[in-house]
Amino acid sequence: MLGNKSTWCNLLNVIKIILLRLLKILKILFMKISNKAPRFFVSENLNLEEVLIKDKNIIHQLQKVLRKKVSDEVVLLDGEGIESFGVIKEISKKEVVLEKQKMKIHQKENYDDAGDGLENFSKKIILAPVILKKDNFELVIQKCTEIGIKNFQPIISERTEKDNLNFERLEKISREASEQSEKIFLPKIFDTKTLEKFLIEKTQNKIDNYNKKMEGKANCVDAGIQIFRKSVLDFIPENEKISLEEKIFPILIKNKEMIAFPVNRRFYDIGTFKQLKKFNQIL
Repeated sequence: MLGNKSTWCNLLNVIKIILLRLLKILKILFMKISNKAPRFFVSENLNLEEVLIKDKNIIHQLQKVLRKKVSDEVVLLDGEGIESFGVIKEISKKEVVLEKQKMKIHQKENYDDAGDGLENFSKKIILAPVILKKDNFELVIQKCTEIGIKNFQPIISERTEKDNLNFERLEKISREASEQSEKIFLPKIFDTKTLEKFLIEKTQNKIDNYNKKMEGKANCVDAGIQIFRKSVLDFIPENEKISLEEKIFPILIKNKEMIAFPVNRRFYDIGTFKQLKKFNQIL
């Protein structure tokens, strides 16, 4: 039975790879039929009047796949907002010379993901998927790039089996997906992090002090719902009763590992029978 299951999984993976390649071929055929100018992200200086391309992959695409010739249009992008429209001046097996016709400069502030890197976290969407096995994570990068996600944060969880990502390959996949879906900016793929570290670093709701007696300055009320990672149990001595608020919370706050999720709703205290009765009347 296990052998049959393994066979089916392998077969499904093969079918998935074939379908993805067919989809890529169809996109190229559509580009040929529609006579649409192909788009490529490059590292060359696009401010020059003539741009020399020596990237073997781009040359192969232009010459062998798309069958482009002298005077055919090509669009080059730098991934940071420059979009250069040009025509092929020279083309050979070793290099392609493009003559610039016009250029557009796109400002990131005009897009949903204003800012660069992770500094403007509150203004952007960061997709933080847990690393998946085999090529499934590559599929996530490809398809999410196509729908417009600009920031990827690979997450390592407690049950993650694979943590050694090939970032060079992932960047290639996201670049090709950006070219085919006509994106202006290249996505950012950040180094792997644990979910805890990611949330702690990016949240603006770190807890600096916790005092249940409301002594001193306080601007939030504890709703009484906490989520702990399993390792927090290591702080609790065996066969000993302790107070979370007095013993555990101070440790987490000191280590900057305690965060809050504010909720803009009315808080009802049902800690006594009187308060519970009042709450039932409201319901």
